[in-house]
Amino acid sequence: HNIRFLQEILQNRKSDFLEWIIILLISVEILISLYNIVREQTIAPS
Repeated sequence: HNIRFLQEILQNRKSDFLEWIIILLISVEILISLYNIVREQTIAPS
C-alpha cells in the first residue's frame, strides 16, 4: 500500500516535470517566432 503511494507520487512528479519541459519548449518557440517577426519588420518595413 505504501509502495503504491510512493509510486503515484513519483509518477506525478515525472508528469509535472514533463509538463514544465513542454511549457518551456513552447515558450522558446514563441520567443523565436516573435524575434523573427520583429527582425523581418526592421529589415523590410512595409
